[in-house]
Amino acid sequence: MKKDLLDVLFLSEKRKKVLLILKEGPKETDYLLKELGTTRQALLPQLRILEDYHLIIHLNDMYKLSSIGEILVEDIQSLLAKTDIFGIDINFWGECDLDFIPRSLFKKVGYLGECKCIIPHITEMYELNPDFHEDSMNSSEHYVMTTFMHPNFPKLVDDLVNNGVNVSFLISEYLFDVLKRKRYEDFRQVIGYEKVNVFVCSKELNFQYVSFNDHSLILSLFKKNGEISSKRMLCTSSTSLKWGHELFQHYMQYSKKITEI
Repeated sequence: MKKDLLDVLFLSEKRKKVLLILKEGPKETDYLLKELGTTRQALLPQLRILEDYHLIIHLNDMYKLSSIGEILVEDIQSLLAKTDIFGIDINFWGECDLDFIPRSLFKKVGYLGECKCIIPHITEMYELNPDFHEDSMNSSEHYVMTTFMHPNFPKLVDDLVNNGVNVSFLISEYLFDVLKRKRYEDFRQVIGYEKVNVFVCSKELNFQYVSFNDHSLILSLFKKNGEISSKRMLCTSSTSLKWGHELFQHYMQYSKKITEI
């Protein structure tokens, strides 16, 4: 009796890894053995199963994906990337309000790549993450989408600008109003920097902040009940930066640049 195709794809780690390796191109048996760290006796039965299901083709000790295998592996890789992200801390993702992410970009959540969940001490909840701040100081660009402004933002922006960093803020209308009323001089100073661009978004920003630089991206989100999550997600892959740029451009559609107040 034949296995279910999903069982063939996911119930054996060896079979799954073989398919992902072959996505890079045809490989010899010895290459597969070395990459998998296994024996010929253990691997050959798994290869035969993949052949029986027409997922791979065997020619002269070379294995390659079949047409069916190529299509399925594309989806497997995408699915694994997504499960890797959610698996870092499924409670963080499950408790947070993720509706701010457009559907087309939510499908690319796997782009966030290598991430870690950070839990600041309660006394550091409103402090900058030191690793992310260092990355920003050593970047050419620093982007912030936010409903919250750090109390010491004039000094932080001044440090970035003096380090040659171009800074782009995309803020909520509510935060814009608060800054005009309560931090007018500080906000006017920030807007006056040549290297600083400030945009006000008319669309609701349902998160505390999303920020990225040349090296990393950090997420501080709201829970579904409206509270700020105590956790932060810090991502350091190059694809996470692409994801951040796409999110920024999405909200730029609903924003206008502020040059004076």
